[in-house]
This record gives sequence, C-alpha cells and structure tokens, in this order.
Amino acid sequence: MSKEQKASKQRPVKESIASKAAAPQKRQMPQANIKAHPFWYYLIMIVIIVAIDQCLKMLVEGKLAVGEKIYIVEDLFVITNVHNTGAAFNFLADQPQLVMGITAAIIAVGFYFLFAFRETPLLQTFIALVLGGAEGNLIDRLMHGYVIDYIDINIIPVFNFADICVTVGVLFLCIMFTALNRGRTYGG
Repeated sequence: MSKEQKASKQRPVKESIASKAAAPQKRQMPQANIKAHPFWYYLIMIVIIVAIDQCLKMLVEGKLAVGEKIYIVEDLFVITNVHNTGAAFNFLADQPQLVMGITAAIIAVGFYFLFAFRETPLLQTFIALVLGGAEGNLIDRLMHGYVIDYIDINIIPVFNFADICVTVGVLFLCIMFTALNRGRTYGG
C-alpha cells in the first residue's frame, strides 16, 4: 500500500464550506424527537377530546339553566351556561347552516392533513386537537342548533373545552409552520 493510500484512509475527506452552501437544503418540519404513531392513535385522541367535551357540556346543561352562573373566583372565573348559535365570538349567528358547512369542510381538510403528515407526529398531534374541538362543537350544532359554552373569564366571550383545543392546536400549528418557513426566501 502506498503512502498516499494510507494517508487517505487515515484522514476523512471533509466537504468544503462552499460545496455545503451550494447544495440546496431541504427544510424539515421541526420535531421534538417524538416517535411516529399509527393513524389510529390520533383517531383515539380525537375521540377522547370529543368525549371530554361532550361530557362537560352535558354536565353544564344538566346543572345550570341558560344564563345561570357559578362564581369560582369572583368575576375572574365563572361557569355559566351560554348557547352560541354562531361561530367564534358569535360571528355568523344568523347563518347556522353556513357555520356547519365551514366546520365540516375544516374537519374534512383536517383529516386529509392528519393523514398527509403521518411522518410528523407533533404536527399530527396539533391537527388532532383542532379536529377534536371542531367535531365537539359540530356535534352540538347538529344536536341542538347551537354550541354550549360555559367558561367565562370576563375578558373574552364565553368559551368551552372544544374551543380551547381548537385554539391551542391552531396556535401551535402556526408556530410550527412559521419555524418551518423561517429563513425561506419568496419570489425567486
């Protein structure tokens, strides 16, 4: 074996900085070392969210008349029974069919993305949160014609567990997609 062959075996070949910079880099969805779960795992998660949501709503409906309040922490945290015929913050209250249609479309698209991002468990978790909350509120609309809201913290309109799931899911989806797109250039 020649001296050159021995030297090449001992010294690993390093890529130059220029060649690394020239190679296109693929942006990947941020992960927190979470193991991928089978699709049914997220379906069970959605079912659990809907079950918790519906149980809490049945409890409120069974214990409180519409408008009745239980003060947990003075005016800062109140349990009340409110019927919301519209979407978020009673938006489109006079268009219940439109709200149900939009919700059903969001759920359909959500299931598509839940399946499409099956290699990204953190993203699937947040999509499942959104789906569970949206389905919980859609069940209310189909059964009653309104959504049962019950958490009143006096700085925003009354909301429920399903709304919390949707809000947390959407917030973290936005954070993940912002992290994914950070540094990406547009228009060229």
